[in-house]
Amino acid sequence: MHRQFPRRLLGLALGLGLLALVAELAGALANRQAAAAGEALLAAQPEPALRRATRALGLSPYHGQAQYTQLVALKRLGRWRELGEAARRAAPWHPNRGGIVQLQAETAWNLGRSAEAAPAIEELLWLTPLPLHNTVPAWRLATLAGRAVWGDRDPRVRAAAVRTLTLLDADPTLGAADREAARRDAAAALRAAGAPLAAQAR
Repeated sequence: MHRQFPRRLLGLALGLGLLALVAELAGALANRQAAAAGEALLAAQPEPALRRATRALGLSPYHGQAQYTQLVALKRLGRWRELGEAARRAAPWHPNRGGIVQLQAETAWNLGRSAEAAPAIEELLWLTPLPLHNTVPAWRLATLAGRAVWGDRDPRVRAAAVRTLTLLDADPTLGAADREAARRDAAAALRAAGAPLAAQAR
């Protein structure tokens, strides 16, 4: 003889099953929105990328891809205050620690907070592995923020300038204007430090 399954238990099981189904559907929708956000970002459309990434995060608040896409879209739109707040919230859990630290450093720099930018970018440069496509912008920012905070003669500034020049031609994703700006800023830092320009890599 079968025992009667209690109604409460049956209701609980059905409720849990329904919750699991809703969570699975939300996850699938979040993945779709995150993928569409990434595609929009690659197509240089930061506004649609931001909208889709934000939708994805509404469905799945700890969606790593959607979160990073949202941050990069905010950066491309120059919405530094929003970016700073979103990066601060993502920092404790996001797996791309280096990317988050770099965005925090860029945000501080663009908001005129050099004293925050310099140590943040220094932290980034000691994280490994540092992706190649982030290397020159990170070293350039370390040069600029370091000069503003620690002064022209600080060895960290000189090291950052030398690394910027050394790595300039190793990054195929760096645009011509960004490459020239990085070269100019690094050379200016070395001149200010009294370093011989012959030591610069070309």
